[in-house]
Amino acid sequence: MLFDAECGVCRRLVGWLAARDSDGCLAFRPLQESGLLRRLSIDPGAARADIHAVDLNRARGRVKSGADAVALVISRASGLGSLRVLIRLPFAVRMVDIAYRALARGRRIGAGCC
Repeated sequence: MLFDAECGVCRRLVGWLAARDSDGCLAFRPLQESGLLRRLSIDPGAARADIHAVDLNRARGRVKSGADAVALVISRASGLGSLRVLIRLPFAVRMVDIAYRALARGRRIGAGCC
């Protein structure tokens, strides 16, 4: 999962997820890491506007963004049992998308969430 290392909320979320990933299925990389976005063919503006995750179980690592990235991370984290079940519900990804976009919008306009 790529995250904004300059964002306090993002850093806390990574810490929370890492603490619940008992099988070590998740990896976290700051989007500020030198050359990372270029290697993954992700536009820097898009990386700051939306969460991104790379599905390394797919050939050549498939990049997902937004709610699809959140769903991927939840589905892979071993210690998120109930969330893993909930994210499969038809409306769940849409609700995650709405919540994430509100958070991301607040980050971009400096609403103090970070």
